[in-house]
Amino acid sequence: MPPRPKVPLTRPNPLRNMKPIKAPTALSRKAAMGAARGKARPACPNPQCTKPQIEDGVCHNCGTVVDDSNIVSEIQYGESSSGAAIVQGSHVGADQGGAQTMGPAFRRAGGGESNKENTLREGKRVMQALANQLGISDQVVGVGHQIFKLASMNNFIQGRRTDLVAAVCLYSACRKEQPCRVMLIDFADKSQVNVFTLDKYFKALHKQISLAIDGILPVLPEDLIWKFASKLEFYEQTEKVADDAIRMVRRMSLDWMVMGRRPSGVCGACLILAARMNNFRRTVTEVVYVVKVTTATIQKRLEEFKRTPSSALTVEEFLNNEFLESAHDPPSFYQKSEAYLKEMEEKKKKRKRKGKGKTIETEEDNAEDTEEENDESNKRQKSTSGAPVPSGEVRRDADGFAIPAIPTSREENIDPQLLDDAIEDESGTSFNKLVAEFGDVEPADAEADKELEKHAGAPTRGPGRPRNDEPPIEMPEE
Repeated sequence: MPPRPKVPLTRPNPLRNMKPIKAPTALSRKAAMGAARGKARPACPNPQCTKPQIEDGVCHNCGTVVDDSNIVSEIQYGESSSGAAIVQGSHVGADQGGAQTMGPAFRRAGGGESNKENTLREGKRVMQALANQLGISDQVVGVGHQIFKLASMNNFIQGRRTDLVAAVCLYSACRKEQPCRVMLIDFADKSQVNVFTLDKYFKALHKQISLAIDGILPVLPEDLIWKFASKLEFYEQTEKVADDAIRMVRRMSLDWMVMGRRPSGVCGACLILAARMNNFRRTVTEVVYVVKVTTATIQKRLEEFKRTPSSALTVEEFLNNEFLESAHDPPSFYQKSEAYLKEMEEKKKKRKRKGKGKTIETEEDNAEDTEEENDESNKRQKSTSGAPVPSGEVRRDADGFAIPAIPTSREENIDPQLLDDAIEDESGTSFNKLVAEFGDVEPADAEADKELEKHAGAPTRGPGRPRNDEPPIEMPEE
């Protein structure tokens, strides 16, 4: 039999198997000590104060101000006169130095809006209305609203109309985006204000606020061609006319006719030429109402293009071939030459006077005209039939279209006696001849004729008692 195990005389200690407790850290010891002490009361900075009693940053015992920035970060709610819950306090913006404690803004501190917020909201409303009328995207409107905020922060709105400042800010945002398909005159038309007034606002805004580091991007004529062409009713050929007009703009750019010019005038001239090339008759007046320039501007652009070598090409040569390598001189260059100035002086001499149909001609011009008339009379045979003589030159109107010739007046042989009789009838000499021939003595029965005329010309009376035409009765005296 195996031996029995021996039982230990002492029992095991359970404390040996327990894990030791970690000592608290320094932060936890400080937190525990602070919680045990409680919140320390602020001490009065006045050393002579024996019993400091500080409340709301002021010692009530000696009157010393302990803390002058009593800012409470807690949100407190109140109740208005109508029973609605409002937040007590005032909003301090990032660009403000402090909260307003006077004026209407302080009374609106419980959730109302300030003057600046109303101005920003009004500017956003004006921009949105203009964007809907001009077809501007919401992204550009957002950029314009940020520019409007910068203008408000720099006090640009003070002394200026809010709607005009909003229009200028939106136009500045459009100029930052490419391509730009709107013009300043479009905003002036919608705002019903002079375009030069908006121009002053635009220049003042960019002078006070730096919005473009590399400068303001120009408006290219190619970006406006499609908008103008769609308004001239070319229907299914709108795209083709617009492409031809863009090709015309590029040719004018090579001839130095686009630089330094407003894009609307160049677009108007190119659209007229492109319409004629595609058999559309669009007059200068119709294009003027679309591109919003004067007639003289478009006529001047057409005259400048007429002097370039490209104007001598046919339509097929211009559209199908490459551009000419030669480039014409800029208009500002050749307009100062002696040949151009002499040509302008000759045109001024033959210009018609205002209110008269005569032309101003010099003695040399008159002598040349008489010589030409004599030569033509010697070469031409006189026709007695009175038919118009066909001329080699075709008459054209102001737009360049052919019109029929003026019919010549036929000279007819009229009896001079008939002319004398007509003149005598108009002047009254024929009546004098009759008086001299028959006399002016009245006939014997002239008195009878006067009586008949008297009774015949008397007016008829209406119903009632007739008038008594009998002579009055004379009563004898007694």
